Amino acid sequence: GKPGIRFFEGFIGVQHVLNDSLSAKEIIRTYADVAAIRTYIPDINATYVKERARRKVEKRGLVPDTEENRGFVRGYDGTFKGVTDTKFIQCDKAPFSTVMQIYDNKVSYISLGTEHLIGVILEDPRIYTMHKTLFDHLWAVAPEISEVAGARSNTA
Repeated sequence: GKPGIRFFEGFIGVQHVLNDSLSAKEIIRTYADVAAIRTYIPDINATYVKERARRKVEKRGLVPDTEENRGFVRGYDGTFKGVTDTKFIQCDKAPFSTVMQIYDNKVSYISLGTEHLIGVILEDPRIYTMHKTLFDHLWAVAPEISEVAGARSNTA
């Protein structure tokens, strides 16, 4: 009845946590601080995204609605298209320098920064279901990117 918990450190640990999701049998749900990913693990992430695209592992991402994140999403190239769907959420506390992924009865966390890179994979069906349910609710109420862009341009 205890959840399985695996703990990882450093660049290799972060890479291991990301790569664990490459075998996902369902759409990966993720909360991500794109700025932190681009700052601390850009090469690891680029390799991960290419492999995820090659395997056709789909992902839905909720990211804080910031100008930097908007620019990143606008710049999605062919690697992202078809395997990544993104929506923005209002987040007064951005950046949060973490990534959470929800898939296959697992919830993984990556904490990014200059001092420590830490990854955790937690496997428990009840914890997974709670996070999946919360993500799916936020996904359902988050506006499509085109709606957000239109709202921004109308107020500028």
